[in-house]
Amino acid sequence: MIKRIIFLVLTSLLLVGCGVNCKGEPPRKAKYIQGGGHGMLHHFKLYDTRGDAGHTPSLKCINYRYVTSDVYSDKLGTVTASDIIWIDMQGNEVFSLNADQMEQMRMYLSMQKVVISGYTNEYASENGEYPIK
Repeated sequence: MIKRIIFLVLTSLLLVGCGVNCKGEPPRKAKYIQGGGHGMLHHFKLYDTRGDAGHTPSLKCINYRYVTSDVYSDKLGTVTASDIIWIDMQGNEVFSLNADQMEQMRMYLSMQKVVISGYTNEYASENGEYPIK
């Protein structure tokens, strides 16, 4: 009986503590990886909060889970979909866009941040800023 009470108290503390200490979604971030890849000069790994991302249950909620993807490009600055290779975490190319959507998508690549804009389809949640950490 005492074990059940202790178990219930601990379980509720984990649930309540996690809900109280985790305000909003985990922050987006990016990482610049030296050496490029896929025949391109620059390689950025994006850490996004879409899909099943979130946090692991703990009292402090400091362990965020991210959905990752990799962006490869030969140039920095503003690029379009035709200038990059974008690979998701399963190894598939991200783009399932028609020609108009590919023309609207913009990505700004720098050593300080990656900014994605112009998505209006199911990838619209990826629009935003990813600071390089």
